[in-house]
This record gives sequence, C-alpha cells and structure tokens, in this order.
Amino acid sequence: MSTLITPSEALASTLAGVQPLGTEKMDLQNALGRVLAADVLAPIDHPIFDQTAVDGYAFRFADWEMGNPLLVSDHIRAGDAGERVLGPRECSRIFTGAPLPPGADTTVMQELTDREGNLLQIRDAGLRLGGNVRRAGEQIRADALALSQGQRLNAGGIGFLASLGIKYVEVFQRPRVHIIVTGDEFAKTEAEFQRGKIYESNGQMLKAALQSRGISAEFTLCKDDPAVMAEMVKLKSADCDLLILTGGVSVGDFDFSRGALEANAFEVIYHQVAQKPGKPLLYCARTQQRAFGLPGNPRAVLMCYHLYVWPLLDLLEGQKRTGLPSLELPLATPYRRKPDGKVHFVTGKLTAQGLQIEGGQQSHMLQSFAEANLIVELPAGPESFAAGDVVKCYWLPQV
Repeated sequence: MSTLITPSEALASTLAGVQPLGTEKMDLQNALGRVLAADVLAPIDHPIFDQTAVDGYAFRFADWEMGNPLLVSDHIRAGDAGERVLGPRECSRIFTGAPLPPGADTTVMQELTDREGNLLQIRDAGLRLGGNVRRAGEQIRADALALSQGQRLNAGGIGFLASLGIKYVEVFQRPRVHIIVTGDEFAKTEAEFQRGKIYESNGQMLKAALQSRGISAEFTLCKDDPAVMAEMVKLKSADCDLLILTGGVSVGDFDFSRGALEANAFEVIYHQVAQKPGKPLLYCARTQQRAFGLPGNPRAVLMCYHLYVWPLLDLLEGQKRTGLPSLELPLATPYRRKPDGKVHFVTGKLTAQGLQIEGGQQSHMLQSFAEANLIVELPAGPESFAAGDVVKCYWLPQV
C-alpha cells in the first residue's frame, strides 16, 4: 500500500527537475500571457525626448518673474517636431506629449495662466524648474533591462514593450496538454441520461481552467476498461507534454488509471497525499513528459489542479515564480473540521467582514468553488479554528 506524503512534499516532487519547454519568436501583439525566454533590453531612451506632461506653455524658467509677462511665439502639438529655439522671454503654447522646444525647461498648466493676445501671465507660485516635464530616458535608458526572462507578459508589459518600438519577443512555448476523463457513468446524450448516469463536468472544467491561462486542450471520455485505458494513454500521450487523467486513481475494483500509465512506461513519482480533498492524487513522469491522475470528484479535481498542476504549468512555461499567490489572513468566524490527520484545503471568500470559509466543501460540490476567491489551507492536527486565527491562503484566478 502506498505511503501518504504531505502536500508540501508532493509539490516539491511535482516540480523537481522540471525544465521549461522550447522557445519561439512571437509577434508582440499575440504574446499576451506568454513568458519571456530572454531578457529584453530597451533599444531607445523612453521618453524618447523631453516632453510636456500637461497642456500649457513651455518656457525657460530663468526668464520668468511673477507679474512680468512672457511672449507666446508659437504652438507645438503632439507629433510636431518643435524645433524652433525659444528666444529670450518667449514661450510656446504646447500640448501633452509634445516635445519641449530647444531652450525650454519647464511647462506651466494652462489653468494657471492668463493670456491676452500673445502675452502670457503665469500665476503658479508653486512652479519649480523642470515642472510638468517628462525627461528623455526618465523611465528607461537605451540598453537598460526593460523586462527580464521568466516574466509573464500582461497588458502593461505589452504596452511598455510596444512603446519602445519592439515588434517581436522570444517566449517559451506553451505546453501541449490532453485530458482523459475516465468512467462509465457519463451520459453522452440526453437520451442516455437516466438513473445511474451523470453529466460530465471534469473535462469541461479542466479545459476551461487551461483556457483561462491561454492553453488550448481537448478532453476525451474513456470507459473503465484497463486495456482501453492503456491504449488511450498510449494514443494521447504521443503528442503532449502533460497528460491529465481524472478518475480511476483510488483503490477500487474499477480504478485503472495508474496501471494504464505504468503500462505506457510512466514512472510513479507519488500516489496518495495526506490532504482533503484529493487524497488519491497520482503523479507520474516519462522522460520529459508528465502525467497527473486526478480524483474523480469535481471539487478534488479543481483543487488538485490549482495546487499542483498550475505550478507545474508555470515551470513548463518558463515562469520564475510558480503557484498561486499566497498570503496569510485571520479567520472572521470560527471553523471546525474533521480531525483526520490530513491538511484540509477549503474554499473561502475575502469580504468586507474578513475571511469567510464557505459551506458546501464536500468533494463533489462545486458551487462554493464558483463563488470563492481564495483557497484556505488548514494544517493537519487542529480540529477547531477560532476567529482571528491566521491561516495560509491562495488567491484563485477569477476567470
């Protein structure tokens, strides 16, 4: 009989020796969510030139005396070259993002000026040299590190690199994933739905979870037959980096997932974890391929996906920081759980009243998972948790 390992031991074993996949060059416009495979250096200064941060007037600060007007000599819009040199006591009407004319070093907001004809009075007593100016290279200098290898590109990263004129980036490839949903209990059509049959949800749920992080995957239904399952594993593992099976990982008469994987030269890394839900969790490897055998109960499937599959995907995609973001929070209300010596993972919600552990935590229930924004880790041992007790939590992705 397998020896149970702790969740922390299981996670360490899951990630041990895992290397990112290969790399590819990608158009920046299509790189959202991808992980950089190389450092990106700035090809230019940014801002590219000294520019105004406001609509107003650009002038030489040394020319200004409160009460003495400046002469408005021209105007500069965003996109103009603004190459005319300011003469003594001259200023330029200027608009946000436009380059400062040569000789100017300060901009005053138009709301703090009075203009009659071409004469401008400035009434901003708090204005200082360099006010309302974005200096060239203020954000980053040419050849400086813009974004580092291992960083996942979000919308801000895409915008930042685009502002530097970067068109292509080197990113890690996304893993190829396939899902096998085992079981004879699923009704494939409405006509088949009868007593004893259920609707399939694990495959659809895992496909959606993977899609939320940009990974396309399909799922296949497989009946509880050891020969059929072994052949299905052989077929689906031929062209994927990660194979996920759901169901058939416990010790019942119809649990054939482990045998099907071993029949295809997958080595068992661990089987059974001292946690609830998800005790029967199975993890295997074959050279650079990985395979999970997740429990059949939907809540256990999604919990194990977030706790183990998610950080593995992070590593395969080249991300430096792996796993869901964690934090520690005090419980808003007391909570009791079964004293079974396991680590319990439950869903919770951070509200205005604090951290609330929700009802409906049984391994077949998903409604509270749909409404949660946190996974709460309750350590093995204590049966009761008081309001104010601090527990470790993990932020759930909300898409």
